Amino acid sequence: MARKTREEAEQTRKLLLDTALQLFDQQGINHTTLAQIAKAAGVTRGAIYWHFKDRDDLFRTLWEEITAPILQRFDELRELPGEDKFNAMLELVVRFMDELTSDSKLQQIHRISIQAEAIPTLHQWIKEDLCKDLTNITELMQEAQQLNQVRNDITASQAASFFYGYIDGLIRNWLQFNLPQDLREHLPLYINLCADSLRPAKTG
Repeated sequence: MARKTREEAEQTRKLLLDTALQLFDQQGINHTTLAQIAKAAGVTRGAIYWHFKDRDDLFRTLWEEITAPILQRFDELRELPGEDKFNAMLELVVRFMDELTSDSKLQQIHRISIQAEAIPTLHQWIKEDLCKDLTNITELMQEAQQLNQVRNDITASQAASFFYGYIDGLIRNWLQFNLPQDLREHLPLYINLCADSLRPAKTG
């Protein structure tokens, strides 16, 4: 009986997450309440508070669960010894963005995260998450500079900020305005245009 209860609780949790993802995306996270999510999911308000403290907790859980496989790949990349991590990172970004163009859940959670930046309680959490990403990319850039794969006339931090800003801009413009319209078709080209500006100048 206890096992069945645990299974039912997990099913309810998944239902709430799926329902929240749809409502956050359709009507905006700032205009969606836990009561609305519970009603749409066909559960009581008590059920939603059993699993999540508040709306912010629900959003953070969605973000972490949907993006977990991507973050794991970046963690694995950082731990690879003696690899060309710069090119490996570029391939990983192309793979992620290819998934983004075909995975509706990834698209939804990224659109929602853009909205969430305007919510004070989530703004700081998103900023901290961004700082972690930039720290990780900076470390990869430092290693790439040591291997002469990234130019040394800029700092690793500057290279990371430029690279992250470029990718983030591509994602936001595509999600919000469908620009560029050929994003998936020419992903390697767009990523390499950015990478070429970071690579050392060819000599001779």
